[in-house]
Amino acid sequence: ALNEPDGAEGGPAADVLDPRVFDRVRMLLPQCDHVLVFCRAGLRELGLPLPEWRERARLLLRAGASVVVFTLPGEPDGWEEFEGGLILYGLGALAGGNGRSLAVSLTLRQNHLFTYEARLLEQSGGELAFSKSEEAKSELNARNALLFDERAYRAEADRRCLAYVESEAFHAAYMPMRDPGRGFIKGLLHAKDDVREQEERAL
Repeated sequence: ALNEPDGAEGGPAADVLDPRVFDRVRMLLPQCDHVLVFCRAGLRELGLPLPEWRERARLLLRAGASVVVFTLPGEPDGWEEFEGGLILYGLGALAGGNGRSLAVSLTLRQNHLFTYEARLLEQSGGELAFSKSEEAKSELNARNALLFDERAYRAEADRRCLAYVESEAFHAAYMPMRDPGRGFIKGLLHAKDDVREQEERAL
């Protein structure tokens, strides 16, 4: 229901950042008992939902969605209940990485009511089963607990974001570095130096 033709390729594309997305959710409510929103967003390297995406998910619930699911591959980043709805911050991926994913069972009822169960899955030796790793379960529980402490969550999200933009992975993906020892933050603080270097190279 949120998909519209992509002007470039003509295929379906959904812009979850479009302000009209909230109206689309509201328009669906008279026609069905539940609206589930799936979006591919977030940073797989962070291990936590970005505050901006967390706020966007909460706004979708306030607009009337029952469940919001982030599907970016990576580690399961936890989940939380908010104002009668559910937000799943990444389901993980069985292929690649440590082969863990979140299995979520939803029982949808009338009048916006539902129940759910979430269990950790893992793949080992070509077999799929519920995870028996207490360490993995503890890590996921710790992420969920962090979402209940807004101040601690914000501080940890800021710390991880700063560490990420200074990492080699960030620069390899977004802005190849001329000086690997300089770092992205230092580059922002000395942007004029970058312009001067480019002008000198052009001469």
